Amino acid sequence: MYFITAAINKGIGSHENDDRAYIDGEIISSGFKQVITKFDNCLLIVCDGVGGESGGYIAAEIALKTFSELRETNLTKNIVVEYIEKANQRILNEQRKGRMSYNMATTIAGLYLEKNDFLTFNVGNSRISRFRSPYIAQMTSDHTVVNDLLKIGMITSREEATKEQRNTITRYLGTPNFAVADIEHGINNPEVCDLFLLSSDGLHDNVSNAEIEEICRYSETDHEIVGNLCCKAIENGSKDDITVIIVRFRGTE
Repeated sequence: MYFITAAINKGIGSHENDDRAYIDGEIISSGFKQVITKFDNCLLIVCDGVGGESGGYIAAEIALKTFSELRETNLTKNIVVEYIEKANQRILNEQRKGRMSYNMATTIAGLYLEKNDFLTFNVGNSRISRFRSPYIAQMTSDHTVVNDLLKIGMITSREEATKEQRNTITRYLGTPNFAVADIEHGINNPEVCDLFLLSSDGLHDNVSNAEIEEICRYSETDHEIVGNLCCKAIENGSKDDITVIIVRFRGTE
């Protein structure tokens, strides 16, 4: 059984909201949503459109509509690869239609839960983490210039990178080169009351792990956790769209 709570917050400013989320078969673009699913599996996805006025939100919606066509009840790595490729191609087709959409793209991060197993996949810097009290652990790796620099030891912290390096993603959907997804599969891994967190960079680029841990520990409800995370991102200066999905694992019946 999974308890899902989500929010998309446009944040500060008059920019277009390029974030989209897929929750329990529905694509959402704003507001709160709560779902309790008693099914043995569920699929959650966050997309953060890239390209601003060039239609980043359209790329995000294309990716999520592609995954909404899934009819398989058991999501595997091969199926994820197939649908990532299909979404990428559809975005490329849309780019060719007009001047305003030529450079639109999107990140994607997905979490598939089935009984006591899970599968994660991502392209770009939308992120999946898990809070197992008292600590949060990142489950996906950001595809960014700054993360590449950290891996090869050219810098030792994000703060050493330039703003451009921090904001530049190295993988995305909407590239003529095949968009390679990182896919991880965990067997018999979730524990009762594990809290999985999916987020766009509007959250995790502005709220530290220590702040996320504190909010997850001391908020009284899942609704409060989501609301407090969005408020903290805005308080810390986020001017980007903020998407947060949390799913709490309650065990199988």
